[in-house]
Amino acid sequence: MSIFKKINKNDEALSMIEVTTLSTVGYLVAKKNPDWVDDMESWYGLFQNTGEFTEVQDMYKHAIHTLIEKVTDDKFLQLQIKNAMTLLEIDFEGPKLPEIAPRYRKIIDAFMSGVKVMK
Repeated sequence: MSIFKKINKNDEALSMIEVTTLSTVGYLVAKKNPDWVDDMESWYGLFQNTGEFTEVQDMYKHAIHTLIEKVTDDKFLQLQIKNAMTLLEIDFEGPKLPEIAPRYRKIIDAFMSGVKVMK
């Protein structure tokens, strides 16, 4: 049995280790690429105001693919993003069901908390 509490991945709550992982990745991305911070914050403002499931899906998918594309020259950041996504069992294509969308919102919130530290 794991020493970490196993949470239902359909639950919108995130464990402390997941929040720490995501905020660290957000911080690393922003630290390495400070010129992206304003664009990430603008996107985040739009994301926070999305209401429809398909909008959440589309915005998430676009953001993760853009992020992966932008860090192609940084193997460490690529690894950290992959590790975070594996830990959280999240899909590159975004939430598949509307009931999972709140969890993806929490994931983005945690990532952006790390980005905002660089502001």
